[in-house]
Amino acid sequence: IQKLITVDDEEIVSDSLWALKSIAQNGDETVIEEITRMDCTKLFIGLANCQVVTVKFPAIGLLGLLLSGSEDQILVFIAIPYTELTLQLVDAEFDDLLPTLVSNLEHPKKALRRETYWALSNIFAGNPEAIDKLLKYPNLIETLIRKLSSEPNEVSYCGVK
Repeated sequence: IQKLITVDDEEIVSDSLWALKSIAQNGDETVIEEITRMDCTKLFIGLANCQVVTVKFPAIGLLGLLLSGSEDQILVFIAIPYTELTLQLVDAEFDDLLPTLVSNLEHPKKALRRETYWALSNIFAGNPEAIDKLLKYPNLIETLIRKLSSEPNEVSYCGVK
């Protein structure tokens, strides 16, 4: 999987992310555990920062699914800094999951914002340590209130409302 999602071909990366998302959607927590163990969490977050929407969208969707796993699985994404990774398709530096998700709240595509709200809501449904990290993230609550109050229903229904 790492080879497929690190090639310099947007279509292969996008198709690979969609395939992983489809596999993870079956709701089986052991599948989410196996995907989390693949040691690709840094790559998924990096691809969620990608400027190419056909890559960014399935990456955020996959993160949302993975963040619906167990509390331990959520902490894998919340606790690890991701500053050492560079990818061909990723233009920007990124620190960790939260800046990635927060920056995608401003994306012009409604479907992408909806996936981002859903991923954040999965973290808010997690354990106290994950929730605490969200509450301490600078201006996150204010940003969510501002953004959700102005979003159309088809976007905000997945969010924390």
